[in-house]
Amino acid sequence: MQDALFDKGQRWPLCSTCPSLEEHALRVDPELGGPDPVWVCETSGQAIARLGELTSS
Repeated sequence: MQDALFDKGQRWPLCSTCPSLEEHALRVDPELGGPDPVWVCETSGQAIARLGELTSS
């Protein structure tokens, strides 16, 4: 889903915890199928939430 949205010029889910002023998304790490996947800020590399526990702000 993220790749399809990116191809349309959209990013999802957006990072709302990073002080960066540039709009940027979160990514799943490790990729689906890996052990203990988490949402990670693609700018800071900080783990934001476990997969399934991401909340909107």
